[in-house]
Amino acid sequence: MEIFSSVEPAPIFPFIMTNAADKTSVMVDLDSVRSNWRSRGFGCDVWTDRPGQTWENYTHTVDEVVMVLEGDVEFEISGGVLRPSIGEELFIPAGVLHSVRNIGKTTSRWLYGYQSNGSSP
Repeated sequence: MEIFSSVEPAPIFPFIMTNAADKTSVMVDLDSVRSNWRSRGFGCDVWTDRPGQTWENYTHTVDEVVMVLEGDVEFEISGGVLRPSIGEELFIPAGVLHSVRNIGKTTSRWLYGYQSNGSSP
C-alpha cells in the first residue's frame, strides 16, 4: 500500500491557490504565516496528502495550528467537523482527539505547526 503523504519545508514565497468551490484565487503569504506562528511559539511545515488520505484519532501533548493551502480538507476536532477555507487557521489544543481527511479529488496541502515548549508532539 503506497502512502502519498509527506512533510515539505514551508516555501518562502506567497502561495496562490484557486478555491475549487467558487474558482476564486486565495493568496496565503507563507512568510507572514510562518512569522506569526513562530512569534506564538509554533513551527510551520507543509503536509501533502493524496486524495482520500485520512489520519484518524490523533492526540498530541502540545497545541497545534493548521491551515489549508490547497484541496478539500476536513478536520474533526473533539467530535466537531470543520471544513476550513484556504488560509483559515484552526487551533487544536493539546490532548484533544482529532482527525484529518482529504475529502477532495485532488492532492491537498496544508500547513501545520506544533507549539515548541520542549515537548515532542
